[in-house]
Parts: sequence; structure tokens; C-alpha cells
Amino acid sequence: MFHVLLAGAAFSRIGLAIALCVCVGCGGPVFTSRMSQGDASAFTRLDSYADPEKAADLHYDQPVEWKDADLAEILNRLLLVERVGLLDRTPRTQSVFTSDEISTLLPRISQSFRAARSSEWVVFCLLNPSAGGQELTSGGLFVKERRLHIVLANHRELLRPEEVQAALTNPIRPVRHMGSSLTFDPVRFVASSGATWMGGSTGSSASEMILDYKAFLASLKPAGTFGSVPMQPQAGGADMRDLRDQVRLLKEEVERLKEQLKSQSDELSRLKDRRPFPVPR
Repeated sequence: MFHVLLAGAAFSRIGLAIALCVCVGCGGPVFTSRMSQGDASAFTRLDSYADPEKAADLHYDQPVEWKDADLAEILNRLLLVERVGLLDRTPRTQSVFTSDEISTLLPRISQSFRAARSSEWVVFCLLNPSAGGQELTSGGLFVKERRLHIVLANHRELLRPEEVQAALTNPIRPVRHMGSSLTFDPVRFVASSGATWMGGSTGSSASEMILDYKAFLASLKPAGTFGSVPMQPQAGGADMRDLRDQVRLLKEEVERLKEQLKSQSDELSRLKDRRPFPVPR
């Protein structure tokens, strides 16, 4: 009951404020929020920077009109892949949303995109009760240069009671370190992916994926229906694209490991340089 009251109080402050400014962390960005839709357990809203100059630098391709079937196909194909090393075991993959969660979010995300300005992003929040407290899934979406940017900050993250309010206030900031990365099926439509500190430069990073959603939707014959994941037969060219994408991801992982090794080698060199000289006997 305490969890529900705390979450409800946090949401009422968010929902009633049309231009609510919140400070995120010490020295973090300040956001303004409007058009909250939903309740404490599931909502979307529009956020932007409170600083007019920072907000003016954002030039998103919004508002956007989504067909329900198109947006459902995208949400249904979002995947979370466990971060592992190149030589480690096969990473575990899971869907970001359940069918019920997509049903809940779909109309709210669509409505938020229809009202979004070019300086705003759509944030979403799902808060579900669990045996140990409440589980949070949250992030944001916006369209820029004909690409859909999807940010996932928290995925079924178990919150302590004192963490609920801050998490609902800034849904694009991770509560704790995420051990997984956001991706899409099929991966060939992923333009790029990586870490983002959009919710604030302190703390852990969220996972951001940039999706060529227009090319993906054009590939659906016919357009997918809500709740389904039709498997289209792929020609040899599509198979080659998938293979190239896998090779590209492996190369990126190799480069990341090289940078990690170089950083460790540099650190060892610094430690050796700082070691005192032996005293001659």
C-alpha cells in the first residue's frame, strides 16, 4: 500500500503540471514536462529541456502520425540483449514489452507523438507491483532525420520505495547500471546503437537505438497487424545484409575490447612509472 501511495503521489505531481520543471541530480539537466497521459502504473508524457536555448537546439521531425499497426510492429520487435564479451557465452535475448504492455502504451505513445513539438521527446513509464516492491520499465522516443530514436533506461528494474518518485520524475535516467543493450529484429534496420546520457551526465547510461523505421515498414508485405510478428521469407540479398550486420556488430565489439585492453595497458604503465625506485644496497 505504501508503494502505491508513493507512486500515486509522484504521478499526481507529474500529471497536474503542464510545465513542471524538475532538477535531475546534482548539476544535472532541468526538464519541463507536459501532457501526461495515464496513471501511476502506466503513463506517457512530453519532456524537453527547461533551458530555452537547449530546447531550441533540438530539431526533431515532430509531430508524427502513427498507424497503430505500424507502431505495434515496432514495439513488438524491440529486444534486449545481454552485454557479454566477444568470447563469452551466447548472450540472452528477451522482448522489451509484453503484448499487454504494448496494448497499454500504444494509444498513449501515438497521442503523445501527435502533440509533440520539435523540441520534445516522448517518455513512457510502466510500473508493476512485484514481490519485492515495484518493477520499472521506462525510456523515451523521438524522430530525428527520418529515424526513430528509442531510449531504454530501465527494464523491469526493482525499485525501493524511496526510488519511485525520482524514477517517475526522470524516466530516461537509469536507476542502476543496465547490463543489456537495446536492439531490433531484424537487425539490418538498426542504423546505430550505443549508450546515451540523455537523462543526465552523472550515473549510468541508458541504451539508445536508432531505427530506420521507414525502411522497416516498407519491408512489411502486407503491413503487420497488432500483436503479430510475421516472418517474411528472405531472399539471398536479405540474408547477406543480415550477415554483414552481424559482422559489423562483431567488429564493433572487437574494437571495444581493443580499447578496453589499451586502457588497461596504459593504466599498468602509469602504475609502473609511479613505483618508487629501489634503494641501492
